[in-house]
Parts: sequence; structure tokens; C-alpha cells
Amino acid sequence: MADLKPIYVLADSQLLFWEHEGRRFVERLRTELTSEMPTAAYIGASSGDDPRFFELFCAAMAGARITQCNMISSCFGADDRAVLNEADVILLSGGDFERGWKIIDAVGLKETVVERYLAGALLIGVSAGAVHLGVGAFASRASNHFVHTLRLVPFLIGTHEERDGWLTLSRAVEYLDGDAQAIGVPAGGGFIYHSDHVVEPVRKDLHEIVYVEGELRSRLLSRGPDQ
Repeated sequence: MADLKPIYVLADSQLLFWEHEGRRFVERLRTELTSEMPTAAYIGASSGDDPRFFELFCAAMAGARITQCNMISSCFGADDRAVLNEADVILLSGGDFERGWKIIDAVGLKETVVERYLAGALLIGVSAGAVHLGVGAFASRASNHFVHTLRLVPFLIGTHEERDGWLTLSRAVEYLDGDAQAIGVPAGGGFIYHSDHVVEPVRKDLHEIVYVEGELRSRLLSRGPDQ
């Protein structure tokens, strides 16, 4: 097993184009890669393989000096599999959480993403894709059907639901009877999950939710002073 790369968990695409003190945030992920000409793959299952979002992905990767980008089709044919097996960066797109997960689970993308991560690929999850990287979530806000996902980040993850007070995320914590803690990522924010299990908030404070002695408890995970 290769050295594990950090996992980038983003509430939305804002951080892919965010600049701080004259430096693009995506430049940081480029420093994690050893290849002189890294390749990046975009899994658009949640967004219906919409080419417009793939174009945004390519623009973001250009900011990290990564120019070889490929879209992985939801049919996940042999050519897609070959491309994904060589990718240094893999992004799971935002969109419809349930639709995306059904595809990822059904066509073999789930196993391949995990294999690539263990082999040293750097993963990025945006919105629904961020939730896919975590422990799981309800299929929709109104649903009672809980979906178990990749579990590469050992938290329940919620994105841009701060206006609702993280109600769906809190309900998921209760549903699992406290077996998993949750992290809510507000719009425009994100975090980096490091291989030593450190959670590094980026741009916005995170909301941690746990279930202790039959009660939900929450606290802020504050971003560093340089952000």
C-alpha cells in the first residue's frame, strides 16, 4: 500500500477557485503529487455527466498546473477504468447524492476509487461527492433510508446545510445511535482529512456533532489563523 494522500472534502466548488494571500488553494494539492505530469479524473455520476461541470473541473485543475483531465463516464467502460487506474487525482462531483451513489455502487466505481486511494491517489469530494467519501447519509432530506458509502473519511459528512441547523446531519447521528460523529461543512468551506486522522478546516469553521448519553452535542472546529 502506498503512502496515503490527504482527502479534500469540499462543501461546493468555491474552494477549487479560492485564492488566499495571492495563492490558489488548489496549488496545495499539487504539492502532494510526485508525478511530473499528473493526471486528474472527474467522476460525474452525481451531476449526470454534465460536461459543463467537467469544464469547471478542468479550469480548477489548470490552477494546480494539472492539464491532463478526463471525465469518467457513468457507464464506466473499459476505457474509463483504464484512465481511472492511472489517475493521480480523482474528484467525485456534486449533484444528486442518491443518484450518484447508485451509479458508483452499481458499476464498480466504488471498489476502484478505494483501490486508487490505497495506491496513492489524491481524492476530492465536492458536495454530494464529499458525502460519498464519508460514512453515509440519508438518501434525501425527507428519506428514512440510510445509505452506507465509501467510509474513507470516518465521519458522517453534511454540506452547506447550515441554514437548517444541520438537521439532516443530526438525524443521521441519532439514527446510528452515536456510532459515528458528524462534520458539517458550511458553504464555501471544506476540510482536509490527513492520513494521520487529523481534520484541517479550510476557510470556514466546521460543525462537529456527536451523540453522548442520549444527547446531541455540537462544537465548532475552528480554522487556523492563517485562513
